[in-house]
Formats: sequence, structure tokens, C-alpha cells
Amino acid sequence: MTDRVAGSLLVALGAAIGAESLTFTVAFPTDPVGPRGLPLLCAIVLVVGGLALIARPSLVPAWPSHDRLIRAAAGGSIFALYGLLLDPLGFAITTSLSVTALGMLFRGSFSKTLVSGILVTAGLWYLFQYMLGIPLPVGLFR
Repeated sequence: MTDRVAGSLLVALGAAIGAESLTFTVAFPTDPVGPRGLPLLCAIVLVVGGLALIARPSLVPAWPSHDRLIRAAAGGSIFALYGLLLDPLGFAITTSLSVTALGMLFRGSFSKTLVSGILVTAGLWYLFQYMLGIPLPVGLFR
């Protein structure tokens, strides 16, 4: 039963993402696919995966343990906070804190996850800012 519930949720989420992606328009022609390509592809993957779960559920389904549910909720909360704090705090602070928090969630030591957070942030900053030419929010560093 748990696989069918999860599959139904994935199908619903994929359908919602697909419907929303079809509303994306561009004022000038950039490429044949436009901005809807990636969200539409993700929607298709979600729907197909959900249908597979509905069609062939596990014979012995099991719900995750309480600890795993708490950690999953905490991970989702970290990503939600990342989206909310990215503009006011800036990319560097928000990404460093988020990577550190996610590392701690996976039971990493604070010092190692902090160093990882700073290195990942520096690498992503270089990638987006210099290699791709995409400006990132600076937040508090204005």
C-alpha cells in the first residue's frame, strides 16, 4: 500500500509540474524547446516513476523509521530555508550554511562539514560567476 500512495503522489506532482511548465513563455525566441524543456522532462520522469510504483508495488512494503522521517523532514526544511534566505543573505552565506547543515544531517562532524560547505560554495561560485557568467545574489555583501 505504501508504494501505491507514494506512486500516486509522484504522479500528481509530475502532472502539476508538467501543467505549470506548459505555461512558460519567452518574449523572444531562444531555442526550439525554450524554458519548459527541463521541467517537462522532470515531470515525465516523475509520472513514469509513479506509475511504475503503482503498477508493481513492493510485496513487503515498510514505512521508514521515525529517525529517518525526522531527518527527511529536516532535509526538506533546509532546502525550503535555502530558497527563502538566498536573496537576503546571499549565495555564499546561504549555500555554506545549507551544505554544512545537510552534512550534519548525514552525521558528519561539524568541522568537516563546515570546510565542505565553504569549498562547495567556492566551487559553485566560480562555476556560475566566471565559467557560466550567471550572477548570484550577494545578499549581505552589498
